[in-house]
This record gives sequence, C-alpha cells and structure tokens, in this order.
Amino acid sequence: MLKRYFNYKTRIIIPAVIVVIALIVRMLLPDYLLRKTNIFLADFSPNYSLHLEDFDLNLWRGAYRFEGVTGKLKANQNQFLKIQSVEVSIAWRELLNGRILTDINIDNLDFLIIKDIEKMNATKDEGKEVKKTLFPVEVASVQVLNSNLTFEEIPSLNNEKRLRLSELNGTITNLTPTDQHSKSHFTLAANLLGSSNFYAEGAMNLLKNPVTWDIDFKMEKFDLTKLNPFLKRNIPLTFTTGELDLYAEAMSNGGVTRGYVKPFFKKLQVIGKQEEFIGVKHFGAEVITALSNTILRDSKTRTVATVLSFDYDGELHLNKGQSLSRALEHGFTRRLNPGIDQKYHLD
Repeated sequence: MLKRYFNYKTRIIIPAVIVVIALIVRMLLPDYLLRKTNIFLADFSPNYSLHLEDFDLNLWRGAYRFEGVTGKLKANQNQFLKIQSVEVSIAWRELLNGRILTDINIDNLDFLIIKDIEKMNATKDEGKEVKKTLFPVEVASVQVLNSNLTFEEIPSLNNEKRLRLSELNGTITNLTPTDQHSKSHFTLAANLLGSSNFYAEGAMNLLKNPVTWDIDFKMEKFDLTKLNPFLKRNIPLTFTTGELDLYAEAMSNGGVTRGYVKPFFKKLQVIGKQEEFIGVKHFGAEVITALSNTILRDSKTRTVATVLSFDYDGELHLNKGQSLSRALEHGFTRRLNPGIDQKYHLD
C-alpha cells in the first residue's frame, strides 16, 4: 500500500514540477531575451540601430512576439521605422511535410524611405546576424497589415507633402521553396496619396539564379492633381485636372526584365514648359503634354492612352516610337482596351 502511495505522489509531483519549471521559464526568459536582443540591435550596424520595447513568449502556441519596434539613424537620431508588433509562430501546416518553418505577421509598420537609403544597406554578414537573432528558424511566409511607406525625398518636408503609400497590406508565401514547390507568390495592396487604391500580384522562383519573377499591377481613378507638389520639385509639369488608370506587367528571366506600362488619362489638363523637358527622365511628361495639346483639343471624352514597352538588362530601354504611335491610334483610330493584357507569365 505504501508503494502505491508513493507511485501516486510521483504521478502528481513530476507533472507539477514540470509545470512550475515551465512557468518560471515563461516569466524569466522573455526579459532575458529582450535585453540580449536590444544589446545586439543597438550595435550591429554603424549607420542605424533598432530597439524592441517588449518581448512576449507563448510556449503553448510555439510563438513569440516583438512589440514597439523602432529604428533610428545614428547620425542624427531621426526615426525611420516604427512597428506596433511582429509575431513569429510555427507554421504548423509545414510539420505535415516534415519541415519546421515559421510564419511572420507584421502589424502597423511605418517606414520612412530616406533619401540616402543606400547608406543604410546592411552588409551580408549584418543581414545574416539580424536574421539569426530575430528569426532563427527558416521562414515560410510573411504578412504585412495596416502599414505605411513614406518617401523622404527632401528631409525638411512634412509627411503631408511627401509621396506616401497608406493602408498597405501584403503577403508573400513559400519563402523556403523546394524543387517540388518552387514558386513563391505575393500580393500587395495600398492607397497612394489618399486618392486611389492599387493592387499588385505575382510569382517568383527563389531557387533560380538570378531570381525569376513576374508581376501584374493596376491602379484606377487616381487624382493626378495629388502629384503636383512632387512634380513641381522634379519636372516642369502640373495637372489642373486629371484622372489616371494605370495597368502594367513585367517579367524577369535570366537577368533581363521586360514589360509594359499602359496609362489611361481622363479629363486631362496639363501645364508644362516644353523647353524645360530634358532627356529620358522627362520623356513621359513630354508625351503627356504634347498629346494632351494634340488629342484633347477637340475631344469630348478628354482621354489619352498609350502603351510604353521597356527592357532592362542593366540599362533601361524604352520603346518611345511605339508609345507615341499607340497614343495617336487611341486618340484618332484604334482605341486601347483598359486592363492587364496577361502578356507575361512565369513558367
């Protein structure tokens, strides 16, 4: 009977001890990991530092969570990054395939793309160290929700005068591909300057070298006057009225990128000085101004549309002749159809 009593106590005590140890680890480990991680993030780069306000661990779900992520430039302490939360969790579906991978969910990211962003690029070793510290397990997918991207351009400008993508949501899957499942897919949706939503989707093969990819893009009913503050700082062109529908496709294979951009301008009125247009940089603005004066003069619909094809093999090549001819065709003879042409697909 005494033996049964000790066996009974053992069956109770051992699980209780395990639970107590787990609770102690759960209470102490997050603070320890937070301190160690912040020490590393403060010094890993000579150009900028990162900081985490809080770290939470969920052993039962196989997940951990960063909160209050910020990034600052070391030169002037200007903040370029703020993230409400980053959650990393086991991708349970992948366990059925015999792989241990994680899903990353990023919520409320605000990122300022600074003018000299190339100075912030981490070296290959720095990037590996950050990944090893924050995301030690290989990643299956990344989801970004409720986020914003702002282009600095001129440091003294406030956010209201900068190019800005808001309400950004995006997903990329299969970031650790296999020979059997080599394609990764991505989607991206956002609002440009508070005027119009755009949507992009595509696929890529990360196993190829160089990486192959394709993308479809569309944006409709964008108010062109929203661009005037930016245009005035860069090219001699402003819109008094105008609406833009934009469709595009591109594909990169073997290091060569091919694609097209198909804009439709409606109710367009443009002010521009022809003598100030310079080279390829201002080619699009020159076309818009010239065609608006030619086609829209007697047009009831006040619509300009064209297709601009391009190749990139280290240098950008634009098919200017085709762009002008298609615009004239749309204005006087054969009208272009809005929408994506489904011309480029990743095999």
